[in-house]
Amino acid sequence: MQVLSHYGLKPGHTNHIKCPFHEDDKPSCCIYPETNTFHCFGCGANGDQVEFIEKYEKCSKHEAILKAKKLCGVTEPINNKKLNPKTTTIKDVPTEVMTKAEILTQAFTHFARSLNSRPKKAIEYLESRKLNYKALTIGYDAGTLHKVNGTTEEQKRQYLQAGLLKPDKFGRENSYYTRFNNCLVFPLLDKTGNITSLYGRHLESGHHYLEGDHKGLYPGYPKAETTRLILTESIIDAATLQQITSITKRFSIPALYGTNGFTDEHREAIKALKHLKEIILFFDGDDPGRKAVIKLKGELKELMPGVSISYIETPEDEDINSLLQGHESDIFNHLIGNRKPFDFAQDKPFSFSIETLSFEKRKEVQTGHALSQQGQLKIHADYLQYETGHLTITLWGGIEIHTVNRLRTTLHIQLKSNEYLSFRDTADLYSHSQTDRLIKQAAEKLEISTTIVNGAITGLTKELEAYRQGKREEKRKSEEAKEKQTKDIFSREQMQKASDFMQSSNLTQHTHELFNNMGLIGQQDNATLLFFIFLTRFFKNPLHAIVMGSTGSGKTHLLQGVAGTVPKQHINVTTSLSENTLYYTPKDFLKNKILLQEDLDGAYNALLPLRELMSNQEISRFSTKTNSRTGDSKQVYLHVVELLTLSRQISKAE
Repeated sequence: MQVLSHYGLKPGHTNHIKCPFHEDDKPSCCIYPETNTFHCFGCGANGDQVEFIEKYEKCSKHEAILKAKKLCGVTEPINNKKLNPKTTTIKDVPTEVMTKAEILTQAFTHFARSLNSRPKKAIEYLESRKLNYKALTIGYDAGTLHKVNGTTEEQKRQYLQAGLLKPDKFGRENSYYTRFNNCLVFPLLDKTGNITSLYGRHLESGHHYLEGDHKGLYPGYPKAETTRLILTESIIDAATLQQITSITKRFSIPALYGTNGFTDEHREAIKALKHLKEIILFFDGDDPGRKAVIKLKGELKELMPGVSISYIETPEDEDINSLLQGHESDIFNHLIGNRKPFDFAQDKPFSFSIETLSFEKRKEVQTGHALSQQGQLKIHADYLQYETGHLTITLWGGIEIHTVNRLRTTLHIQLKSNEYLSFRDTADLYSHSQTDRLIKQAAEKLEISTTIVNGAITGLTKELEAYRQGKREEKRKSEEAKEKQTKDIFSREQMQKASDFMQSSNLTQHTHELFNNMGLIGQQDNATLLFFIFLTRFFKNPLHAIVMGSTGSGKTHLLQGVAGTVPKQHINVTTSLSENTLYYTPKDFLKNKILLQEDLDGAYNALLPLRELMSNQEISRFSTKTNSRTGDSKQVYLHVVELLTLSRQISKAE
């Protein structure tokens, strides 16, 4: 309002003025005193006080800021100004004098404003984690940092240099993406209170630090008068406790960067606390958390010899944030009130009370068996399902049975205690890298310990191996039984009778009579001839036959009758035959076999290779084959050598 008054502009009762940046008959420029911004619905001009001056005076950004300072009565050089992250806008400081702290401050201010606009995904995530963004210093990167109106190429360059922007992945010129895109952003402060780095928690999975480093502390360096300190394992955990006034009144709560994230800045900050009486370790209730407490207690004692070191027994497989999701905030006062000091005098080993564990874990500690990790594989028509005490894992489509060198699965992992938390992925459980990634990302997504997920995946793998082996054994037995059923087995008496029959001087006549006894009345001559042609399949140059006759004359009956006298493993009956099928025939598939083509129409496209097989007992050709992995093509030589007898039928009309 002071800037508008300086230029003789006064908003009406609806906070509108005639826009000075275009010919405006009716007031179309709206003023927002609560945010100190303006927006013209006519020409689209918008911004804050500095931008208004810049547009009105038609001057540079730097000149506009100096003008604003003059209106405020400030005369000191502009580069001595200390920025306030809650009030500074992205264009308050000329690009030529911005330090890295100022760049990060303005970037975080943009992130904070993005979160204030209540983006749906970010708000839903915060609500699921029971985090009140209004009570915490948090921002959200919607990927628009470099897209703000008026952002210059110089500002983009500085964001790029600070690590806030990354060059376009596809190499497009003047195109960027933000490092913390789709992340909640937490500022990390140095000991002077300036932002020295940023931490991003992705809404789906993963963590991101600026330039990959761990500079600064969250929510900041403890105050000099601090007497009690709570160290948490993660920034999310520290933010969780920051919301509870009854705790923040008594304790400072700096966050570590994981179980191995106790940095030199933490040591420096703690060592500077002259009035410190106690350090409390509040880590996750899993093996990594307990091991970190054991490791850190000695280092803290050496760092601060006169300070009491204690720890909180976090319930099994819980962390600070998961406790808030499942309980009232009073649970923290209870746990902190029952914290246990380390007895360095007796140097007792670290232990945890069995009362703090879940029922399943209590039994594990008492019996030595990991009952909570034992699972059961359930077989369904379209999927397999594996359940443990904490997780339900569904494998859609089952697994491959015919391969044993991989175990590729499509998994849907659900947390039993929260049906809204689930994780989906496809991975080869025989690949260490894929399995390791699967475990970490699932634990991150489900907000549980990697120990639980690792145990479930290990148990699932063993169950799937047993299931697959069982299925392969069933298939083998089934094929053996089928082969046994189709294989003609003769007794010694039958073999002797057959030998006597074949030595008969009237072999042809006796064969003729047998076909008559089979019901092929009137077809005995054709049947006997066809049967003897079938026997030539064992000769070097076998014979072949075409059965001709009018429709309904009994061709099919004749073929089926004679075919029934041949061992089933020696005959292949087909209705249709393609050219490629013959060229890709497995080795010995047709050797000494009968190929019975029921109708000539079904083999029309295969007549050429069929004639060559009949004449020469072999076929060959060149073909092009494409490598599915590389896409390269190469020539292959296909060669089939077989001894077969062909029988086919055509009607008289044909």
